[in-house]
Amino acid sequence: MQGTEDRAVRARPGAPVAASLAWSDLDDPDLTARRWTLATVDGLLKDNPWQDPPRPRSLAMARGLLTALIRDEAGQTP
Repeated sequence: MQGTEDRAVRARPGAPVAASLAWSDLDDPDLTARRWTLATVDGLLKDNPWQDPPRPRSLAMARGLLTALIRDEAGQTP
């Protein structure tokens, strides 16, 4: 089944299923690590959380901040 390679049954009581989530799933107050199991995985498989990924972001700003921090800790000036 296409798009299901990111799901795996975990070796835990109740056979919970580890899976990628859609951003909208994060707003669900009932979301827990045991939400999806072998018995309920059909509901998880109907959606592809990677279909509409969030806008990609550059790591340039984070890299610049990290470089500045490393220089600061080493006592170097930019």
